[in-house]
Amino acid sequence: MGPEATVDLMQKIIAHTSAIDDVDHVHCIIDNKLAAYGTDFLVIPCNTAHYYYNAVADTVNIPVVKMIALVVDTICTVFPAIQQIGILGSTTVIKNIFCTSDIDAIHNSFRLSLPMATAHTMQRIF
Repeated sequence: MGPEATVDLMQKIIAHTSAIDDVDHVHCIIDNKLAAYGTDFLVIPCNTAHYYYNAVADTVNIPVVKMIALVVDTICTVFPAIQQIGILGSTTVIKNIFCTSDIDAIHNSFRLSLPMATAHTMQRIF
């Protein structure tokens, strides 16, 4: 989704925030100067951008939410009987993000079913 992932995340945060007035909303910052704002944590809303997760995490002094690991952990917690999860994603997501040891370390009791990212799949995503 690229930049649209940020818009989608912001819409979800707004929709799930109980706010009576503007001041009640969660303060979200879209900027590369996070430390100057006193930011508590960083979210990378685009799955493909998680390719840069380690580089980003190494350059900031705040926690960076690992969205993909969080989703895998949630699936395993909510649906403990799940043995296999199907993933539909870009070539970058499939090859460079889901095929990492940190995902395996979260729950090595199940297999990720990773279909080949064909030209057809890539056209549907982008």
